[in-house]
Amino acid sequence: MPGESQSNNEKIQELYRRNRKSKRKKNLGILAASILAVAAISLLIGLFAFKVDTVRIEGECAYTEQELIEAGDFSLGDALLMLNGRSVSQNIVQRLAYVESVRVKKKLPSTLVLEITNAYESFAVDLGSSGYVLFSAGGKIVATGRTELPEGCAEVVGLDNVNSLQGAQICRKDSEKFRLFTDFINGCAGQGLVEFTRIDVSDAYNIKAVYQGRITLLFGGIGKIGLKAAGAQEIIKKDYSLSEQQYAEIDISNPERAYGKNITPSRFETETLPEGEGESASQPEGQDAQSGTDAQTEPTATQTTVPATVPATVPATVPAATDAPTATTPYAQG
Repeated sequence: MPGESQSNNEKIQELYRRNRKSKRKKNLGILAASILAVAAISLLIGLFAFKVDTVRIEGECAYTEQELIEAGDFSLGDALLMLNGRSVSQNIVQRLAYVESVRVKKKLPSTLVLEITNAYESFAVDLGSSGYVLFSAGGKIVATGRTELPEGCAEVVGLDNVNSLQGAQICRKDSEKFRLFTDFINGCAGQGLVEFTRIDVSDAYNIKAVYQGRITLLFGGIGKIGLKAAGAQEIIKKDYSLSEQQYAEIDISNPERAYGKNITPSRFETETLPEGEGESASQPEGQDAQSGTDAQTEPTATQTTVPATVPATVPATVPAATDAPTATTPYAQG
């Protein structure tokens, strides 16, 4: 019958179409699997084909290439792309005291780049019979048990829960006193005020520092620290930069009424001792609190008003410490 014949033809054609689709899907599956296999083989070859042949050190570093390789726990000839950069960085920082941070980069075909940031002997805490603990601006302990304070290293008073393990942090980074100290040094460094010999953060509302071993700076609280540091710099340059034998006290706790005055060396020595720091930074000595008149207890006095606009950052360097990497940047870490 004509109708039945046409129906059979349609069924046959439908079967052919389904068969062709099935073959196409099968062929596509084989092709995709082949591509994935080739990619996987190429990846494996690539991972192991590129070997570490060269280690390039960037930045200042107190250690040799071999010391960095050993501390990083890798070897020349290792597969470059298989190296765990984070692990290499952490190992070097933990094992080498004078390394603050490491950034690892891989350069094909065979170079491993280590970008080193030095940890400098910038600050110290006196632990009495245990000696000085020296630490960097980032808080990393670089040396312990020092019997003398190295030249160019500022003594810090007032930090809490101080550690004494080389390579560890001087104290917890979430410590309020450590944050106060960090905010202080970074704010001062931003204005080029870095030549401190002593910093006292015992009282958060009465921060004190000794500059160049001869000028006591009274900052009050941490507020407006950049403006205060700029004002202190201006007063020092204007009135107290001519002689290294000139001792002074500068009250910068109120940037709008900053003033400096000469003091005798004997008084300076007395008042820089932790138990001998007398007056508050908020009230100028020699001035009657009721009348506001000077009592004339000091040889000379100079009063300076800090400009409303903070001067541009002054280029500064941290003095080099004995037997330590030479520092060429302010305290603030990059």
